[in-house]
Amino acid sequence: MTGDERNNNRKNAASASESSLLFEIRLIEQKITELDKNLNEIYSLLDIRLGGDEVKRVLELKSMLDESAKRTSDIRKDFGEISESLQKTNEKLAHLELENSRLNSAARKSEKEIEAIHKYILNAGPTIYDLTGITGALALIITSILIFNDKWDVVRAWYYPMIFGIALATAAIVTLKSQRNTKKRLVAQVK
Repeated sequence: MTGDERNNNRKNAASASESSLLFEIRLIEQKITELDKNLNEIYSLLDIRLGGDEVKRVLELKSMLDESAKRTSDIRKDFGEISESLQKTNEKLAHLELENSRLNSAARKSEKEIEAIHKYILNAGPTIYDLTGITGALALIITSILIFNDKWDVVRAWYYPMIFGIALATAAIVTLKSQRNTKKRLVAQVK
């Protein structure tokens, strides 16, 4: 083999490889056109099955679904705010109920104190004042009897004013003691 033959063989081999490449490229192009045809057939089948109006309807439904999801999210947010507000309101209500209970207790205690004071005024007060009045009246009556019987010497005696002083002091002590006992009873009733 001469050099020319070799060059020709190389050219033939190169052209053979070029033609095989061209052949493969044509095969690939044919497959692509077949795939294009198949794809177009699938699209046309989808259009036939769904129809143009149905596709629009599906898109409208999707947009409505998205809008509903947004509304639901807004409602959840509002519900969270309302729930938080309701919890704060419940806490305030519990605090007010506690305060109301405390005020009712204080009112009942005040009513008991007022009732005890009324009992003291109506029952104990006049008794104490009557005791001092009776002591004063008794001193006046005894002095009148002594004067009527012409016993001026007793009235002028040094012990007579002392006896009435002691009687008045005793009446005052009894009065103060009964007032203190009445106060103790009132305090015990209030508690």
